[in-house]
Amino acid sequence: MGNIALLSEHDNISISNDSYKKKAEKIKKWFKDGEFIPICTMNVFSDFYSDYESYDRHWLYEKRLSYLKQMVEAVSNYLSYI
Repeated sequence: MGNIALLSEHDNISISNDSYKKKAEKIKKWFKDGEFIPICTMNVFSDFYSDYESYDRHWLYEKRLSYLKQMVEAVSNYLSYI
């Protein structure tokens, strides 16, 4: 659940060592070029899950925690059906 870039293996490897800012730039470019980017990945790199303002565009603890909490909340709604 902590993997923030749900991409193809090739794309994931090609950005794996980049900074959060560079990953965001590349993902947005791929999206504009018509490549399929899962909405959750696009949301992460657009800071959708975070109310924490950061002008340095890093995937900080506060952003990761907010993302994980929202994922757990969304998934827990379905666990009662199992």
